[in-house]
Amino acid sequence: MKAKERPLVAISACLLGSPVRYDNNHCKEQWIVEELSKFVDFYPLCPEMEMGLGAPREEIHQYYDEGDKTNIKLRTKNSKVELSSRALNAFAMMNTGLDKVLIDGFILTRKSPSCGLSHVKTINSDKPEEVIHSQGFFAKNICEKYPNIPKIDNGRIKNFELREHFIKSVFAHFRFNNLNASISSLQDFHKRYNTFLHIMGYLKKKLDKEEKQEILIMFNDFKAGILNYMMPVRFFEFMTKKYKEKYLKQQYYFFPYPKEIKIQKYI
Repeated sequence: MKAKERPLVAISACLLGSPVRYDNNHCKEQWIVEELSKFVDFYPLCPEMEMGLGAPREEIHQYYDEGDKTNIKLRTKNSKVELSSRALNAFAMMNTGLDKVLIDGFILTRKSPSCGLSHVKTINSDKPEEVIHSQGFFAKNICEKYPNIPKIDNGRIKNFELREHFIKSVFAHFRFNNLNASISSLQDFHKRYNTFLHIMGYLKKKLDKEEKQEILIMFNDFKAGILNYMMPVRFFEFMTKKYKEKYLKQQYYFFPYPKEIKIQKYI
């Protein structure tokens, strides 16, 4: 397969502005559409449309039978038409499509009965007032089928620290997927994701006494929660330039994703 030029993120189509929700509306996420789209490509998906339910449609919800909370099922909310088998058949077809394109991340709609990664309302079929919370039907399929691909919902992505962690993971997955099938490329990938301790080891013979002392103070402040991780990153980046360490300049640790995404100013 030809190497991709940008990460490919599978995303709930309604988050991109497609009117595929049950009420023929959407829940467009401005930052995703206007900013993130400059740096990644999107693979839109909507499980309920793939099931042939159309839009507008009757709402669906998850339920369980009395005494069997682990066996979550899916049905229409008012007419109670059973949809579990129909959903699983649609998901199998969607998985086939996903397998062909090498996805680097998932952004799904929060609390959706199909796409919610967590806290999805799930009722007792006989006692609707009894509610538990679980994963959405499609989200469960995704987590089981693609456990190592980064995932987030449109609620958690509003938290800047969670957003940055997700973006870092997406770009790491993308770079790993683009490796050629050789031991040397895998070794190079791991070398370029070195941690602070490895970088410190490379510089320790060149740092003067005051610089080493500054590093100790900085790490103590970081461990105490006084500084965020960006302070030591920028310090080591400066030291790398100062001492002209060409090897360290290649470290993904200094640029895990394009700086133009402009996340770090919020961390």
